[in-house]
Amino acid sequence: ANMVDGVLTNSATTNNNGDTQLLNANNNTGTNLGTIISVEIRAYGDYTTAGDEVRLRPVFTGGDGDNHDGAVPSTPGWGTWFDITTDTNAPGTWTWTNVQDLDVDVEHYKSAAPGLVYVGQIDIQVNYTINSAPLINNITSSHSIIKGGDTITFSANTTFNGINDTDVDTLTIY
Repeated sequence: ANMVDGVLTNSATTNNNGDTQLLNANNNTGTNLGTIISVEIRAYGDYTTAGDEVRLRPVFTGGDGDNHDGAVPSTPGWGTWFDITTDTNAPGTWTWTNVQDLDVDVEHYKSAAPGLVYVGQIDIQVNYTINSAPLINNITSSHSIIKGGDTITFSANTTFNGINDTDVDTLTIY
């Protein structure tokens, strides 16, 4: 439960070589957001002994993907992204259903003396081209006259494909 509770510092822990935890669900709710370009996975965690590693292995409908070793750093933090788009058994053309069906094996891979490995979360990142440009409304600016040195704050609301984006961005004019 610790690896999937949404709290990075609540980690699943083991020091047994080959221990594997199958994460057999994800919280992707995307449907037809656009054309999928690539799919990547990464882990948050760390290890205590050099040579102890975490291996990520995507599990597709057609079978296991490739092993991706060295998934966590030596101090608590995010590991690098592993591109799984063209792994063994990956879909030839990715759909949003393929992303929803994606599972991940998290394995302790020991190449040295036993030591603990910790994993707090697995992330899936989908890079895609949107089907159509979002509709942006309610645009406001903090200045009506802009001159050098001004910092301008832009606010815009958009709701597109179920995403509510109310971020505020700043721009400094030099």
